[in-house]
Amino acid sequence: MNIKTSQLENGLSIVSIQHQSLSTTVLSLIKTGSRNEEQDINGISHFLEHMCFKGTKNIDGRSMMRMLDGLGAETNAFTSQDYTGYYVKSPKKFWKKTLTTVSDIYHNPTFPEVEMEKEKGVILGEISMYEDMPMRHIYDLFNSLVFADEPLGWSVLGPRKVIKKMKQSDFVEYHNKRYVPNNTVMVVAGDVSHKDVVQEIKKTFETSKNKKIAKTQKVKLNQKKSAIKLHYRKTDQTHVMLGYPTVGFHHKDALAIRMASAVLGSGMSSRLFEKLREDMGVGYYVRSNYSAHEDVGVFQVSCGIDSTRVEETLEAIAQEVTRLQEESVSEEELRRVQEFIIGNTHMNLESSDDLAYFYGKRMLFDLELDSPKNIAKKIRGITARDIKRVVKKYFVKEKLNISMIGPHTSKKEKTFLQSYIKNLR
Repeated sequence: MNIKTSQLENGLSIVSIQHQSLSTTVLSLIKTGSRNEEQDINGISHFLEHMCFKGTKNIDGRSMMRMLDGLGAETNAFTSQDYTGYYVKSPKKFWKKTLTTVSDIYHNPTFPEVEMEKEKGVILGEISMYEDMPMRHIYDLFNSLVFADEPLGWSVLGPRKVIKKMKQSDFVEYHNKRYVPNNTVMVVAGDVSHKDVVQEIKKTFETSKNKKIAKTQKVKLNQKKSAIKLHYRKTDQTHVMLGYPTVGFHHKDALAIRMASAVLGSGMSSRLFEKLREDMGVGYYVRSNYSAHEDVGVFQVSCGIDSTRVEETLEAIAQEVTRLQEESVSEEELRRVQEFIIGNTHMNLESSDDLAYFYGKRMLFDLELDSPKNIAKKIRGITARDIKRVVKKYFVKEKLNISMIGPHTSKKEKTFLQSYIKNLR
C-alpha cells in the first residue's frame, strides 16, 4: 500500500491510497457538519447531502443513479457533526468516470425546489425512524445532556420545525460558504497511481477558488456536577447511556482512553460484556465507546437491559469503572485488548472504501497518515499505567452524565440516580 498526498494552489487536499484492488473508491470529504450550523438552519448539512443527489447542472438525479448502477457502482453519502462525505465505489476501470460524477455532485448541485419539498418528507421520516429506535435515539439524548447548548449537542438531522422551513436559498448559501477547495479533501483508493489521481482531479478542481472559512468554534465544557436526563417510553427494556466528557483525538491521552474503553466494553471478552451479559444476564447488548472530535471527546457505556434490573446494572458498571481506576490491567488482558484493536483496525482497512474513509478523515483533521504497521506500534505502546491514569483523571463522578429511555417515572428514577451518583467513589 502506497499513501501519497498533494495540495493544489487553491488549498484542495488530495490523498491517494494505491493498493491492489478490483475496486476503486472516489471520496470527497468536506469539513462541515451539524456543529458548523446555526440553530435556524440546524440539519442543513445532512439535508444538503440528500439534495446533492437530486441533480446537477449536467444531469438529473434519476439519470445519474441509472448511469452509476450501469457501471456496477455503489454510491452513498454521510453526514456527521464534523464532516460530510460523498463517495462512489466502482470497478477500477470506471474510476475516472466516477471521479467526474463525484466532482459534479460537489460543484454543481441545483437543489430543485420540487425535489426539496419531497425530500422534506424523507428527512422527517428519517427523524421519526430514529426516534422509534431507542438504541439509536439514546445517543441524541446523551449528546444533548453532555453538550447542552453547544452545536455538538444538536441533532445532525435537525428539528422538524426547522426542516419544514428550509428554502432553496438556504442550501445555495450554505453550499457556497462551506463547499470550497480549502475546506475539502479528495480521496482515491485503489490500483491507481498518485500522478494519475492528481492529474484527473486537477481537471475539475483546479479552477475552483478558495474562500475564507469561518473557524469551527471550540467547545468549552465546564461541567461542575453530574447530570441526568430521562425520557419516558413504553419499551420492553430500558436503554441506558452513561459517560464522561474527555479529550479530542489530537490529545496525547486519546489512545489510552480508547484502550480503556476497549477493556471495559469492546469484544465478547470485555469486562462489561462478561459481567452484564454473561454473568448477570441483564440484557443482550452492552458496549463502550470513545467518541472523539478535534477539541473534545466523550467516553460512553450503553446497554439495553431488563427494566426491573436498572439499579443492579448501574451498580455493576460503577464497580467495573472503580476497579479500572484502582487496579492495573494485567499483562495478559492488556495484550489481548491491544491485539483486538489492532486486528479490528486492520480488518476495517481491507476494501477501497474503508481505506478512502480512514485516510481521508485523517487528512481532513491533520492527523498522521500512519501505515497499519505504525498504528499497531502506537497501540502496543500504551501501558497498563496509562490506562489507569486516564480513567482516574477523566472518569470522575462530578462529570458523570446518565441518559435513560424506558418505562420509568421521572421522579422515582431521578431520586435513585441522584443517590447512585452521590455514593460513587
